[in-house]
Amino acid sequence: MVFVLLIRMGNIEDSLASISPLLTILYNAMGSIGRNTVMSVGIWLWGFICNFASIDTV
Repeated sequence: MVFVLLIRMGNIEDSLASISPLLTILYNAMGSIGRNTVMSVGIWLWGFICNFASIDTV
């Protein structure tokens, strides 16, 4: 997946000049705002669950 994102991310200067480089890279790779939103929410949710699980085990 990392290789696909690196190949499909487009121009790096455009990504770095935007407000959110991650969202710009995902948009260039996916080509759709809907897919970009789902992928961003999935990444956020996965991180939230992992952080919650690590706090819960302490």
